[in-house]
Amino acid sequence: MGTSSRCAPVRANGAPTNPVGVHSGVFVGGWSKEECEKAISSAKSAGYDLIEVNVSQPEILDGAMTKAVLEAHGLQAAGSLGLTPASDISSDDESVRREGKRTVSDALKVLKALGGTYFVGVNYSAMHKYARACTPQQWQHAVASLKELTAEAADYGITYGLEVVNRYETNMLNTATKAMEMLADVGAGNVVVHLDSYHMNIEEDSMALAVDVCGDKLGYVHIGESHRGYLGTGSVDFPALFRALAAAGYGGPLTFESFSSAVVSPSLSNTLCVWRILWEDPQDLASKARAYIDVNWAARPNTVLHLPGVQPSPKPPVYSASFEVEYNFTLPYEASVQKDGLTYPVHVWKDAEAGLMRTDTYGGVNSLYIFKGSELEIYPRVDRQLCRVYDDDDEVSALEAPIMPDVAGWEYSGEEMVRGQKANVWVFEESHGVKVTRYAFHASIADGAPLRLAMRGQDLFSGSHFDEYVAEYLSFKPGAPPSSVFNPPAECAGVAAAKAPMPRPFALRMAALMPSTARLGPANPLYDAWAAQHGRTPAAPAAEARRRAAFHENLAYIEAWNAGGGRHNLSLNRFADWTQEEFKAAMLPRRRIGGLSSSRRRERRDHSAGVPYEPLAHAERLPAAVNWRGTGADGIVKDQASCGSCWAFGMSGAIHAAHFMATGQSRSFSEQQVMDCSWRDGNEACDGGDYDTAIDYLVQVGGLAREADYEYLGQDGFCRDRKHGGDADTALTRLTGYAMIPEGDEKAVMEALYSRGPLAVSLDASHDSFRFYASGVYDEPKCSETDLDHAVVLVGYGTDADSGKDYWLIKNSWSTYWGDAGYIKIARAHGCGITTSAMYALMERHDRANASAAAPSQADPASA
Repeated sequence: MGTSSRCAPVRANGAPTNPVGVHSGVFVGGWSKEECEKAISSAKSAGYDLIEVNVSQPEILDGAMTKAVLEAHGLQAAGSLGLTPASDISSDDESVRREGKRTVSDALKVLKALGGTYFVGVNYSAMHKYARACTPQQWQHAVASLKELTAEAADYGITYGLEVVNRYETNMLNTATKAMEMLADVGAGNVVVHLDSYHMNIEEDSMALAVDVCGDKLGYVHIGESHRGYLGTGSVDFPALFRALAAAGYGGPLTFESFSSAVVSPSLSNTLCVWRILWEDPQDLASKARAYIDVNWAARPNTVLHLPGVQPSPKPPVYSASFEVEYNFTLPYEASVQKDGLTYPVHVWKDAEAGLMRTDTYGGVNSLYIFKGSELEIYPRVDRQLCRVYDDDDEVSALEAPIMPDVAGWEYSGEEMVRGQKANVWVFEESHGVKVTRYAFHASIADGAPLRLAMRGQDLFSGSHFDEYVAEYLSFKPGAPPSSVFNPPAECAGVAAAKAPMPRPFALRMAALMPSTARLGPANPLYDAWAAQHGRTPAAPAAEARRRAAFHENLAYIEAWNAGGGRHNLSLNRFADWTQEEFKAAMLPRRRIGGLSSSRRRERRDHSAGVPYEPLAHAERLPAAVNWRGTGADGIVKDQASCGSCWAFGMSGAIHAAHFMATGQSRSFSEQQVMDCSWRDGNEACDGGDYDTAIDYLVQVGGLAREADYEYLGQDGFCRDRKHGGDADTALTRLTGYAMIPEGDEKAVMEALYSRGPLAVSLDASHDSFRFYASGVYDEPKCSETDLDHAVVLVGYGTDADSGKDYWLIKNSWSTYWGDAGYIKIARAHGCGITTSAMYALMERHDRANASAAAPSQADPASA
């Protein structure tokens, strides 16, 4: 459901004109005459317009008396209840459903007598902790019952609100998306979604997304803190919620709800698990809550409605379709790996009318030219540049990712200084649990030129990582660039055009650096919600259709897999709207057959530094579990980004372990050096390679540079080792070679892992069950033991306490935001080729005493 275009009105003091209510449980635990008068008078004196009353027990609620007190104080009433197991309208027991419908019908009659028009709460199933998921039968029973009850409510002029609560209070409606599914099934015009910030804080991906999913079907909102106490003292992101409600034009009630065992009845206290005294002065609590709502509502940015005397916000800039732009795209989180982080210098020229585009990175080290009829890829190979020429086809338009930011619909946030220039700022925020995703775009006040796109949270460029990303725009020139910019470079002269592979890894990697900030439309709300979090906006309708189709196909696969039970768990991640072909092209560019890549199915070269495997420990005396994770031999989890360089990370992991075992020192080594310099050994940088031939190269040149001296680029680069006239110091690591462990020998792999430290291994990562791995022991019977496509680091083995399965513990190079903080357990019964091509590195003066001194943990990694 898309965001409504309605605007939310405010009073002159900035407070909402929505009815602002308070739950009667803030003041009283029952509803005697004295309690009724206390609750209503207290609500009025605290400045509320409405009071929400528990209407589940008509026998103790005097309707005539209550209505009279309400009218005397000028307050509106809303009614709520929570069904019990004995009155559950979703029960499989028909007699229980019958009792539940009677309970709701009686409550509706009471509410009608009070003149109330909102009936809300958990009025669709029993409110208690379930030991199982909602069944299809339970859902259908609820739908059938609600069709009857909402019809009765409509006869009374009552809106029926379905409250979305957390998983510990119902197993049916835990998210706004599920509530919208229920609304669709019930099909009544008077049924709406009732959101509650307390529950949203637990279950929803963000406040904004939940509101956006509901659209104009959002009809009632509870305002409650994460601990049920004073507003603003917990973890709920109320500013984000109020901004979302204002953007949606929400005009329904905002009802403060809070519970303390000092007031509520013992039975309700037990149902809600409120056993603490969170506050003792209801009047102070209610008054401060009302003030908090007013202040935060007034403080929210609003680009739709302007109060008298307030200068309207400037219009967001709209950029021409043809232009030249330069920007630096920086991933500061990489600073944990290398001192300067990772910054891609990007230069783009585009002539939209002529259908021409050129993208350079690192000053033209890598370039992509797109013409009508062909595509050119310019890339470095050791000390020179090469060219590939491809015939054009229908896919090219899909690769022309949007470049200039589109911030229509974002909130204007004022002015700031950026690099000495005054800038207008537009922001977009979402809450993800206790974290907030914040995007800020800065445009020059003088001429509207882009200055900065800064992100805290999910990336707008590629959808990865919950962290910080910055695009610093260095220059922008509107209009078509000079035609000479698109002249093919000399390297392409005489190069014959080939049929383009689909998809094209090089073009995919370049497209990942193109900013895209537009919001998607209302169709396919599940994909829209995910895309809003991950910043995905396709370039063209055809591309959008493919992205949506891929997302829904992957989502269906994940849900079906998780519903099957008994195996590892999957979840959506940054690959969610990639097709399997795109994933393989970008992340798994080369297949390995029997431990060797297809390009290397030939005789080993004479200079191979491989030596026979030599055990250092008795295989029969190995511990039951080994865990190097988190030790000095393991090192940090890295991220290869959108580059097929896994082989280089597998190599560096093995060298890291060998260096630690020899010296006791934990150092991070360069992957980029072997990517740039080992082409003559059969490796191809971002297009794949082999970790053993990488060490062949290192033995020839004398060693591997430290990460700090030869930092990762995430793309191909020119070689900077001293053999090729560079300045990279490789003297720190004097490698003597490597040993390939006998193929398929599980005991030998376990022995080498125990005595030598983490190993470089290859595996079959081509299955979607691997791509979306989240937790548990990965057990894929279809995994190949010989057709391998991904290099990783083996850091442990053991037996899983929950499943009883023996496993390998693997460290991947897809960042800590994939899998189990970057790691995965793989069942040894279906090992995916881990024992096929395992390798350890060898260094000069390897001190075997260090191996025992640096012995790994012999515990289950889950307990580490």
